[in-house]
Amino acid sequence: MFKHERMAELIRDKGIEQKELAGKVGVSETMMSFLVRGLKEPSLTVLSRIAHELGVSVAELVEEN
Repeated sequence: MFKHERMAELIRDKGIEQKELAGKVGVSETMMSFLVRGLKEPSLTVLSRIAHELGVSVAELVEEN
């Protein structure tokens, strides 16, 4: 499961705007807002792009079962 709280924390810590991150990963601002609030789950491709842009591993953005 996607850890949207962790992503939001990383965005704040790095001082990146959601709009900027959305553009870099190729999703709309609305979709990025949904991801940050935990209303949607990203595809593996988008998750990988988010992790890359935030400088973390994909594993850091997902919960282990």
